Amino acid sequence: MNSSKLAYLFVFLTIIIWGSSATIGKLLLGSLDFFQVEFYSGVFSTISLFIIAMTQKKAHIMQSYSFRDHLFFAFMGLVGFFLYGVAFLFALSKLPAQEAYIVNYLWPIMTVLWAVILLGEKLTVRKFFALLLSFIAIILVVSKGQIDTLKFQSFPGVLSALFGAVCYGLFSVLGKKYPYEQFSSMTMMSGYSVIYITVATLIFSHIPTVNFPQLLGLLWGGVFISGIATVCWFLALKHGDTSIISNASFLTPFLSLVFIRLFVGEKIEPASFVGLAVLVCAIALQSVERPEKS
Repeated sequence: MNSSKLAYLFVFLTIIIWGSSATIGKLLLGSLDFFQVEFYSGVFSTISLFIIAMTQKKAHIMQSYSFRDHLFFAFMGLVGFFLYGVAFLFALSKLPAQEAYIVNYLWPIMTVLWAVILLGEKLTVRKFFALLLSFIAIILVVSKGQIDTLKFQSFPGVLSALFGAVCYGLFSVLGKKYPYEQFSSMTMMSGYSVIYITVATLIFSHIPTVNFPQLLGLLWGGVFISGIATVCWFLALKHGDTSIISNASFLTPFLSLVFIRLFVGEKIEPASFVGLAVLVCAIALQSVERPEKS
């Protein structure tokens, strides 16, 4: 199989797995609280990432990291794994899965804002209109199209989904600014996040025993969504054209709505489709690079 076909295979697997995240989270939250779900998912994610890092022969890189590197990984684990995961799961517990997922999908736009703040990138007219479109999209989704009578099913849920998007945007920009080796660094970040979620779970909840269906869902969330899908994404970028692969990822939220309808049983609101389409257009608009003048 040539590189191009491999890239499409890997991005297809990534889209399928990532598209299931809201569905798996919503189903698990029917019997576990969001701290418990994040705890088990974090443990399984760290184990799977560690195994992947070892098979990629990254042990020597992990051993070479300095104290300063570990401080960075600890912060990234806090923002990109712990806070993001808890915020998204809390939003899922308060909102319909479709709303929580779409609002949380603002993270690519938040990445643009953080890049302006931290990387000194220019806020161009194109990026400004992308930001404006994205917020219009979210208003459409959370109001179910009734913009004139804007009412939130759960204002804390919406805020939590937005906070998760802000966290993941910051995580993405810092990952771009400080480009460590991917597999080893993510293993370290995930490991630190397990420390945070363990403490939080012991304080605000408890670590429960889980039955077999719950275990399967938690394994899917930790091993596949956080572990294998991430590896597939990196491999897709390695073997394929970055712009094509990135554009293909726009299929993920639409597939998520299909999974939510099939497995959660939520009726997908027309405003969700419209708002998601507007949001994807906004993300695509800010992602398009203007050709340089010769």
